[in-house]
Amino acid sequence: MRAVAKEDLKDIGEFLGFVDISYPELVPELQHWHTMLIQGYLHNKFFQKIRKQSKSFGQGYKLRNSILYFTMDNQVQLWVPDSADCNVHIKNGLLDKIHQSLGHASHSQTCHTLASHFYWPNMAKDTFEYCRTCGICQLTKQSTQRPFGLLKPLPIPERPFTHISMDFLFLPQVTNKTMQVSHDHVWVIVDRFSKYMIILLLSLNYTAEHLINVYNNSIYSFFGLA
Repeated sequence: MRAVAKEDLKDIGEFLGFVDISYPELVPELQHWHTMLIQGYLHNKFFQKIRKQSKSFGQGYKLRNSILYFTMDNQVQLWVPDSADCNVHIKNGLLDKIHQSLGHASHSQTCHTLASHFYWPNMAKDTFEYCRTCGICQLTKQSTQRPFGLLKPLPIPERPFTHISMDFLFLPQVTNKTMQVSHDHVWVIVDRFSKYMIILLLSLNYTAEHLINVYNNSIYSFFGLA
């Protein structure tokens, strides 16, 4: 990671002032974050595209002193690039600090507060995953999930082929050179009473009508309809 040069001092000052407005607890880490932002921008294809557009940075984006901002609806948000260092240190650091400063609020409130100053793609998803796995929230908060219903077991069959179960499995494409037919699925049908299993090969791009014909020829013709 490169050292902070003199020409970066103005960038750091603006970056510190931008974030320090609402989150003074972030100040000790910001100079380190600033360097990671610059490095992340250098290897980000979207940033390079914005930079090549010269003065017309594109609607909703503003480039100022090597820092990219997302501007929309009278809001200015610092755009955090997608890089290994930024993901681990900046994004997780922001989520951790802001979530704690809000008293471990919900993911929607955490995301709303975060989005008032910062922006990156999939921010809502990242915030939801962070809050969902927060250890303190899991220990102290009550679940908002409605009570689960009672189990409803399947009825116990009294004779063979009154109840069947089935599943479709993928397999590498197999070609029968003799019949000139290719198969890439397996249809597994199991009689729940006797556990008798029937395995059927399915051709490519099968349809519901084809499944009915296969079932009639391979199951119904032998075992009937109980």
